[in-house]
Amino acid sequence: MRTSDSRLDPERVLSTDRDLQEVLRLLLREANQRQFWLIFLDRAKRIVGPLMPMDDYPISPDSPSEIEGRVDDPMIDVLWDRIGEIVQLVGAASLVLVWERRGPAKFSNADLSWARAFSAATADGGPPIRAQFVLHSSGIRQIAVDDLI
Repeated sequence: MRTSDSRLDPERVLSTDRDLQEVLRLLLREANQRQFWLIFLDRAKRIVGPLMPMDDYPISPDSPSEIEGRVDDPMIDVLWDRIGEIVQLVGAASLVLVWERRGPAKFSNADLSWARAFSAATADGGPPIRAQFVLHSSGIRQIAVDDLI
């Protein structure tokens, strides 16, 4: 990922939320479809591993899974377990979630429902979530802790 834009340097340390938002704005630009992105950070707060889009997830994090061996488990539990496995595979220290969907910058109930569910999932262990964002039709907006209350 070599580029002439130093803001996208793969060695760039994303020490502040503003740095992180700037890079995400450059990488993802604006929403095209309903999906969420997994972005992995190493201990030095640099992006590590692939940026992973995941589509076709249910509207509610409490929807039952259809995964063999996990049927009827809440989808949030299944996804959180799988994400934990990926974090280990890529050697990440933390995770950034970006909820992509067309529409206004205002958070939807579905945006906040998933963001809350993932925040709650971290209480039971797994990788820390550094930040969550919504990628909307005209840009990107961070979900603050206060938005989850």
